[in-house]
Amino acid sequence: MASNGLYSREDETFVKKLLEHGVLLDEFVNRFGFTQEQITAMFQSFRKDFYRVFIIEKCGDLWLVLKPDYMKFMGYNDKIITKKNVLKICLTADPHFGSVNDNPGIMDKVEEFCTGEGIEHIVYLGDTREGTEYYIKKYAKGKCRCELDEESELEYLNQNIPYNKLTTKHILETNHDVFSDDGISRDFVKQLRDKYGREDLKVTGFDYAELPVNGDTLYLNHGYVRDFSDFDYENESRLYLCGHSHRSLSRNNLERGYFVEYVTTLSNIEHKNRNRPDEENNFYVGFEVLEIEFNDNKSFNNVLITRYKTTNSPYSKPEALPHQDLIEFSRVRK
Repeated sequence: MASNGLYSREDETFVKKLLEHGVLLDEFVNRFGFTQEQITAMFQSFRKDFYRVFIIEKCGDLWLVLKPDYMKFMGYNDKIITKKNVLKICLTADPHFGSVNDNPGIMDKVEEFCTGEGIEHIVYLGDTREGTEYYIKKYAKGKCRCELDEESELEYLNQNIPYNKLTTKHILETNHDVFSDDGISRDFVKQLRDKYGREDLKVTGFDYAELPVNGDTLYLNHGYVRDFSDFDYENESRLYLCGHSHRSLSRNNLERGYFVEYVTTLSNIEHKNRNRPDEENNFYVGFEVLEIEFNDNKSFNNVLITRYKTTNSPYSKPEALPHQDLIEFSRVRK
């Protein structure tokens, strides 16, 4: 491998093939001898071809993986612009609508809460549906309410993502949402927009998305994923919002400049993580609210995170949990 600040085309081809299968982060850094400048140049080169290199977590280890940049490839251009000095955003994850273990009608409770709180934006962090027809056949047979009937499943989705003209739904699509026999192509948001006129639904990206909020950005992920190609640890702090774990967790690293917030599930599906038994008590059905305070440059000044438990019972109201997290971007950003 080159060590003079440059790298060959053969190096790039080799690395791209290696990263398609994934490689341990420590092994990549220590084994191949690339400098930071070489890694940055190579990964930015991949981005020109609509690929990104991500850090993902598997069984407690960090891996580098190359993934298509669907957000750019599909032309997604979602964003939130407000003139308010303080903005509230509701975060939801993993409702798995269509599963026999979903909570029908639970988003009615969330929408009612948001209307009462003046919240105009709801972010879905993946696995909104249990699966496409192809996904159900291959992975979830016997676990779905509308098995192998796409029309019924779309109608069920439309009912359980209730229309509310006062809120915009920003949806991160993931494997459960769009898997098909010809690859990733079943965009259920587009199907709902075309069939039911759901202009309140927006696709933010696939698996990973950067959602601009005024002069700053929320980094949305399904699972623990961080874009590795252009992150300046010395001068930038980021807030990553994750689904997938079906747990409410915070893993923040002030020294390295990032904040990772896992949002719990809206379904009754409890994932077990044998590698992290200490997290078993973090499961509950609920959602979260970000309260973002902007500075004069419309960047994040402070972000307050409040977590809520909820049910789909018409007789209960969302219950705010006592512990809140305050992220002071004004202090950690230089």
